[in-house]
Amino acid sequence: MRRIILLIIGVFVLNACAHKKGKSESDIRIGENLQSNRYGTIYFSKQPDDKDWAKLKEQGFETIINLREPSEHDEKNERKLIVKSGMTYVNIPFPKKMKLDNNYVSKVTKEVMKNKDKGKILIHCSSGNRVGIWVGAHFYKDHGFSKKESINTAKAHGLNKPEAINKLKKYFENN
Repeated sequence: MRRIILLIIGVFVLNACAHKKGKSESDIRIGENLQSNRYGTIYFSKQPDDKDWAKLKEQGFETIINLREPSEHDEKNERKLIVKSGMTYVNIPFPKKMKLDNNYVSKVTKEVMKNKDKGKILIHCSSGNRVGIWVGAHFYKDHGFSKKESINTAKAHGLNKPEAINKLKKYFENN
């Protein structure tokens, strides 16, 4: 009985980490001409332009996860354009002062997992650094990457500002 339970748990864990499959690529052009990075079918970028949304839908994107505060930009217009294009829009504002914790990492991961089978996912912020912080924290927390591996993965997916790198290191210290 114990083996059956462990087997069932193992199947759930493998399924939960299904987004781990696939390869990582950098400097991929999506939308009209938006630079992005990807891991499997999950893409990471800075803020897309309004003209990108319809093109992203044509390219197979089904979910857009925005890590920006609504007060940073015209969030209502972004939501409207994305929904009008036929995609799912999710806004999960990054914590104030970039104080990342496990609850936030899990919240974004949960949305990715909920939408991963629908099509491509784009996670964005203004410059790509908050996305990079989340990527590093996610691989550290959920995939057992070392701190160094997590930072390198985060850098490969948008993390490039020293202050943002320090925020990711602070996350490691606190979690």
